[in-house]
Amino acid sequence: MIVMTVEYHVKPGKMQDVLQGLKEMSVLVKAEEIGCLGYQVLRPHGVENRLLLVESYIDEAALEDHRKTVHFKNILEVKVVPLLDDRIRNFYTAEVM
Repeated sequence: MIVMTVEYHVKPGKMQDVLQGLKEMSVLVKAEEIGCLGYQVLRPHGVENRLLLVESYIDEAALEDHRKTVHFKNILEVKVVPLLDDRIRNFYTAEVM
């Protein structure tokens, strides 16, 4: 399993637009991407203009498929990313314990 976290630094005044775009993404990801095991958007307490996305995929191929979807390109790349000052991505592989 591949887990990706993405910290969004949202431009001032753009949080509601970013959240709306992510809500659209979430609905489509859950409906159309069988390789996606989880897609969460978290808002930290007491921190303005920050979000943390936590996404889980069955494997690298599912993550790559996610990036190739029409909704990724039309919503995330066109509507959401331009509203960010920064986007920090980290990738993890789940280990069996």
